[in-house]
Amino acid sequence: MLFNSLNFFYFLIIVFAIYWLLYYLLDNEKNIIYTQNFLILFSSFYFYSCWSFKFLFLLIFVIIFGFFSGSLLKKYEQNNSLSKNILRLSVFIHLLVLFIFKYYNFFVSEFASAFNLNINSFYKILLPIGISFYIFHGVSYVVDIYNKKILPTRNIIFYGNFISYFPLLVSGPIERATNLLPQLSSFKFFSYKNIKDGVTLMIWGFFKKIVVADNMSNFADFTFNLENDVSGLFTALGILFFSIQIYCDFSGYTDIAIGVSKLFGIKLIDNFNFPYFSKNIKEFWTKWHISLTSFFRDYLYIPLGGSRVNNYKRVRNVFLVFIISGFWHGASWTFIVWGLIHFIFYIPYLITRFKNTIVEFEKKIGVINYLLTFIIVSFGWVFFRSSTFSDAINLLERVFEDSICFGYDFLIYDILVLIIFIFFEYKVYRNKNFLVYAVPFLLVLIAFMRVTSSNTFIYFQF
Repeated sequence: MLFNSLNFFYFLIIVFAIYWLLYYLLDNEKNIIYTQNFLILFSSFYFYSCWSFKFLFLLIFVIIFGFFSGSLLKKYEQNNSLSKNILRLSVFIHLLVLFIFKYYNFFVSEFASAFNLNINSFYKILLPIGISFYIFHGVSYVVDIYNKKILPTRNIIFYGNFISYFPLLVSGPIERATNLLPQLSSFKFFSYKNIKDGVTLMIWGFFKKIVVADNMSNFADFTFNLENDVSGLFTALGILFFSIQIYCDFSGYTDIAIGVSKLFGIKLIDNFNFPYFSKNIKEFWTKWHISLTSFFRDYLYIPLGGSRVNNYKRVRNVFLVFIISGFWHGASWTFIVWGLIHFIFYIPYLITRFKNTIVEFEKKIGVINYLLTFIIVSFGWVFFRSSTFSDAINLLERVFEDSICFGYDFLIYDILVLIIFIFFEYKVYRNKNFLVYAVPFLLVLIAFMRVTSSNTFIYFQF
């Protein structure tokens, strides 16, 4: 069930109506809280089963296992050795589930290739949608309990919603129990302001997805198909379009998810902060996929010593973060290369003497920093988008070739969509309240410039 589909629209109206009807029908706060949470949990299970009913049982297993892991950590918190072993086992089982379903095929393929074996003789495992997101929810929960940042919830329905809450289930943002669980277990008042803000944000997200991202995808897909003869200029333009596509696709999903949550009186963490308005790669990663960046910071980078270590270990820690981040996105060497590219351009900010030099350089070139950062990020997206390393290299080589140009009927139209998006993005960047006034224009653009076919969101594959 795609966000950008009529089925989701009907689903959301029904859940929203029942959710707030319970608010008016039931007579005490405790009953309202529990009944609303049961409704959300049932709705989340239904939402997930629309993708795959059989993997719903895997999601339920993760919920039950994580809930009892948290309870055991609390029960034996005075026994340091036992609680540490419970934590290790819980994290191991969570990550083992992720490894089996997401990385088994990759390692089997690499093993078969290394020893010249027949890959067809190995059993292939399908990837459950959203597994990378809800597994990280489970890991953060038990680690936070062990570190005494939160108390485990005694209600499995609350925990089930933390893991499976449908607006963020398949593509995040990666929430923290410290933020989401207290909201799930608290009484919420009906607010017209929340409804207005939520609908406004949803419209902005739909505009980014079905007008901008889906229009950009046609040209980008054609360009990344190496069988097509494309000139260097058009190849560069295709890479630009994909950079815009992936941002509008993913941030559009996040805007819709946050907007939907506002309808239920729940505030999700922000996941994007205008990342293409970044003056360097370090700043980019404080603005792009913020929930993932903060997850790796808190649960990997800081436990490894963070920035409180010498230069060598600091570089090592950031290297591990970027490589694992790349591999988290997909079981392919291209994602690892993507992470490595960002690490290389991040290094100067880790070593004091280099950092001071590059900061001075950035001051001298001013606004050019933003262009250079966008070019570096777009260069990385080539590896992110390509199926193989050789495909990425071949595409980049085309940028510098003067080969045959092709006729693309909708190029001018796509450029117009790009210009419109840049205008609105910049306006919202300068003043987020601009969205309220832009809603009528966005609705008109959605009505007349949308792509009629429903394209899935890119991050669903992760």
